[in-house]
Amino acid sequence: MKGNLSYIKIDANKILPFENEEFDFILSVDTIEHLENPWVFVEEIHRILKVNGTVILTTPNVENLVSRILYLLFGQFMSFNNGLLKVNHISPIFSWIFDFMISKKFKIKKTYYYPGHYLFLSARICNLRLPFKNKYFGENIVRKMKKI
Repeated sequence: MKGNLSYIKIDANKILPFENEEFDFILSVDTIEHLENPWVFVEEIHRILKVNGTVILTTPNVENLVSRILYLLFGQFMSFNNGLLKVNHISPIFSWIFDFMISKKFKIKKTYYYPGHYLFLSARICNLRLPFKNKYFGENIVRKMKKI
């Protein structure tokens, strides 16, 4: 691999193999919903991130309208069923639960919602400021946070 980028394969369901306050920046893309105990993961991210460090965390938005309708009709959230995709999402993260998880650990600096594949939009359209890029239509949530 070119450059100085490296990676370590880990099991995020366990204690992370890093020192306290080792990182300035952590990126967690669609990971937390796959974990048996997302609370431990949030604690571990807090432990290994330096004070004032930044974390960007993404997860499916189980509170959007499509997901709510699917839950009412079939008892399953969007992206959490055992359908064709077999995505193995096991921990839906509601906003109020997430806020409780991070309280006294992180401050949310920015929250983004982006539409998913079900709207059949190109990447160019997804980058526009459109009214449906919100809690009710965004398929995923991106939270940029600062450790406190």
